Amino acid sequence: MTRVTVSAPEAMDLFLDLAKLRLFAPFMAGPVTVTDAARLTGVSASALNYWVKRAVDWGLLERVGEDRPARYQAVSSDFVMNPTAVMPFEDMLERRDRSSWARMLRGYAREYRRVSDDWVFRVYLEQGELLHRDLVPAEAVASAPPPAVPLNEWGVLRLSRAQARALQAQLERTIETFFEQASADEQDEKYLFHVALVRDAGHAP
Repeated sequence: MTRVTVSAPEAMDLFLDLAKLRLFAPFMAGPVTVTDAARLTGVSASALNYWVKRAVDWGLLERVGEDRPARYQAVSSDFVMNPTAVMPFEDMLERRDRSSWARMLRGYAREYRRVSDDWVFRVYLEQGELLHRDLVPAEAVASAPPPAVPLNEWGVLRLSRAQARALQAQLERTIETFFEQASADEQDEKYLFHVALVRDAGHAP
């Protein structure tokens, strides 16, 4: 199959939601019924059927043969779409990552509540000059060290371009290492992570 450029603006809703986009993986692999694709993706057939009909209208899927029940297949296994033709680039990035951020925030909230139901901000100066804003359990404001919570660090570093490239490479190697060492034990928990490094838009020229 050749690469297909998608022009229907409505299809951007699908491209921006990875969870919805994954529903179409079975159709990109070959002809399949909605029922079988729903079983493979873990959603209800009625919910998937709604998106299949829309994808047919957008030219992403087509019916194959006259079998009953109907079988559908993606018109290609390689699609491209220009998001800037539909919305500003920053809006596209925010919408693309929205569901992932929401998932991570739900994870944070759950883990924080396991520690305490009552959290407060503590704002203070370290050594008279470094401002801190810590979120701590109300009952542990005076305790040291604070209770362990999930990693969630934001910061700004002054780096040369070479240092920034080296830091990015080191972060990438660390992630690759743990992917290679990932547990095969189904009883172990899954951990969601996000790694980012970018020039600060508040200071970059």
